[in-house]
Amino acid sequence: MNKKIVAVLSLMFVMTCALFAQSKKDVEIGGFKMTIPSDWLTIEGKDALKWTVLSPDGMYNGNLVVETLPATMTVEEYLEATRDLLESAYEVNFTEKGKDYHIIDLAMQGIVVREIQFVQIRGKDVYVVTFGTLKDNFNKSLDTFKSIYRSLKF
Repeated sequence: MNKKIVAVLSLMFVMTCALFAQSKKDVEIGGFKMTIPSDWLTIEGKDALKWTVLSPDGMYNGNLVVETLPATMTVEEYLEATRDLLESAYEVNFTEKGKDYHIIDLAMQGIVVREIQFVQIRGKDVYVVTFGTLKDNFNKSLDTFKSIYRSLKF
């Protein structure tokens, strides 16, 4: 009986892996490569906005903005300047601050949106990758957001 259980569990594992593998797709957009959920849409941007990705229901999204800084900055300096700017212009709450990212709650017309912004700086170019959704949906989408970011080829 143990052999049957092992066989069934092995088959279930293989099927789950196959399903997971089929649920993602590699895309190239705006000169950048990444892996996103297979049912998500891509929209090529223009100017500083290089691309947007969007879930089919529109509830989850991400984008990449690339800008040239007027002076050399560290990621930490850039994040601090961004936090100051956001706090002066919006009703925001930084729920987590990391070395190269922060998680922000933004209140807009009574709706709270939670975003994670990842920042990389290369020379004077800053790459800001932002993913967001409604605050209540954020935790269940965070792994997807991180997976897309980790797959991104600059």
